[in-house]
Amino acid sequence: MDFNIRCFLFNDYNVYDLSGLSRPFKDTTDMTIPVPNPKAKIYYNFCENTLFSCKDVSSLMIADYGNGVCERLAGTAKNVNKWTLEKDPKDEKQSIIVIALNQGQSCKTNPAQNYTVTYKLSCDKQGDKRKLNWDDASLKAFDPESCTNTLVASSVEACSQVNFYILADFLEKYKWLLGSGMILIGIFELFFGVKLVVLTTFIISAVVVVSVAFVFFIEYIIPKGSNPNIVWVVLGISAVLGLVMGYFLAKVYKVFVGIFGGYIGYLLGTLLYTFAMSHIDWNQSALQWITICSMILICLLLSYFFADYILITCTSFVGGYLTIRGISLYAGGFPNEQLIKDLMNKGEYEEINKVLNWVAYVYFAAWIVLFIIGIVVQVKINKEGEKNIDEKKINNTNFYFKMDK
Repeated sequence: MDFNIRCFLFNDYNVYDLSGLSRPFKDTTDMTIPVPNPKAKIYYNFCENTLFSCKDVSSLMIADYGNGVCERLAGTAKNVNKWTLEKDPKDEKQSIIVIALNQGQSCKTNPAQNYTVTYKLSCDKQGDKRKLNWDDASLKAFDPESCTNTLVASSVEACSQVNFYILADFLEKYKWLLGSGMILIGIFELFFGVKLVVLTTFIISAVVVVSVAFVFFIEYIIPKGSNPNIVWVVLGISAVLGLVMGYFLAKVYKVFVGIFGGYIGYLLGTLLYTFAMSHIDWNQSALQWITICSMILICLLLSYFFADYILITCTSFVGGYLTIRGISLYAGGFPNEQLIKDLMNKGEYEEINKVLNWVAYVYFAAWIVLFIIGIVVQVKINKEGEKNIDEKKINNTNFYFKMDK
């Protein structure tokens, strides 16, 4: 799967994110290309348009000749630039990013043609963050009056960021094993979660701890560009932590339900803030904390008073997801969760609509249906269990009453 927007490319589970090369938000001056003996001052930016505008229009690159004379060498950041990848002869694990910027205005020396600028960016793992190391030869060859220009540079920002997307690649490679495992665990949690409480507590605790530990190691510990086989080591460490935590939480059922209820509250609070509260004109940082903490508190209280029903809801929710996600590993078409998260962080809501196609909504609808079915089935099982307990109490009472006589 290939997917690219202004500064973001998702290519076969490798991710290139050039947002670190854009002008810092608080900076009030544009970045300039250090062209030797320039005919004009070249303003540029990645991801967003320049602050400098030419004829009241800003773009990704502008040549300023002074005295109000300027040329837009590239188009605006609203449109998608064309990304391609070439093999890097210096590092077979990395690629050279070739970005053809959207065309600028009509070329001064040839009005029938538009200005075109192409970047060729290679990975420099030892480079400084947020910095481009320009190739001297390409700077000397750059001519703002030429209709076509190519700029060559290197940066650590141009290195592929495989870290979290390793998980998606891992799922794809071993889908025959992981898919069946997810389906079996999902069906068990979906229909029998409340009946076998200790086993349910152990399984869910282990799965959650493994997932959180796995994400933490991949996101913050493992260096970018690591060998994908490191996933097995990380998964092994996470599994040990998950099994140990699952064993202890299985012994304290109420604590588990409280923790899980708080976690669900965190998820609900995050969703509530993202889709509703974030649009309120107020202190966003404070509003986010208030929303999330309030939902966590509400769910903690509910989990204390309605432990069985919280467990039923949680196991149906998780069971439905695992079942559908396991099926999707064989059927395909399930949207990558990390990709959606990255697009949301970048405010690319129009692009999210492209990822969330009709197949994604079919999966989501199937998840909701299984979630509801799981709740109905488990509520019925729970009531039958309570009825059996009440009958045993009545029978025991009658037995002791007859003994007294």
